[in-house]
Amino acid sequence: MDRTLLECAYGIETARTPDGAWDRFVYTLARFKLDKVIYVTRNDGAPPDWFIRSTLPNEWPRTLVKEPDFREPFVAYCCSTFEPTKLGIEYLDLNDHYVDDYTRNYIQEVREFGWHAGIGIPTALKGSGRHGGFILGNSLMRYDFERTVMPLVDDLRTLCLVANARFEAWRKGDIHTGEALPLSPRESQTMDLLSKGFRPKHIADSLGLKESSVRLYLKNAKSKLGAANNQDAVRLFLMRR
Repeated sequence: MDRTLLECAYGIETARTPDGAWDRFVYTLARFKLDKVIYVTRNDGAPPDWFIRSTLPNEWPRTLVKEPDFREPFVAYCCSTFEPTKLGIEYLDLNDHYVDDYTRNYIQEVREFGWHAGIGIPTALKGSGRHGGFILGNSLMRYDFERTVMPLVDDLRTLCLVANARFEAWRKGDIHTGEALPLSPRESQTMDLLSKGFRPKHIADSLGLKESSVRLYLKNAKSKLGAANNQDAVRLFLMRR
């Protein structure tokens, strides 16, 4: 498995909050040019009890679930097997068997967010009580998507299965969110200076430390805070004051 995705899986598994896990997930995917992500699941029966997380504006399609006739095409048609499905306007010709007017309008709306190609990865199948999964995409055209994303599908599927298991455990209350672990004095010092705009080299000079030590303190602080990156770590650090 790709090392970066493997580290992301570990970060999700050890995250203390759903938001921290989600931030880590989408931050890592963006490094692979997958900057558009939807996670959607629903009960097999009625009412559907939708659960949605999304990087699209206003977490689209979250507002649509209020409509009684809402259906998410990937969840409706692609979750009978664990086989990933190529999605988006670039792959419309591959999905003629279920593309009706409703689905075509849905795909067109997604396109307006700059989403052209994607891969739907089921993580829970119909008949299991709850089904759904992840839709990962970007603005690439078909050829470039095939070249840059499709070779990673097996690794992405593993990552999505890990993420789904974690999010489902949180949703059902099997695990509880917890407060971030306390930072050591050095970790707090480095985070304080980072929040003031200092770079690691300048932090090291200010505290009389090696830059490698500062980077280690920052890495540990991000892990304890459940942050995906430095910007997120600063936000979480300042929230604790």
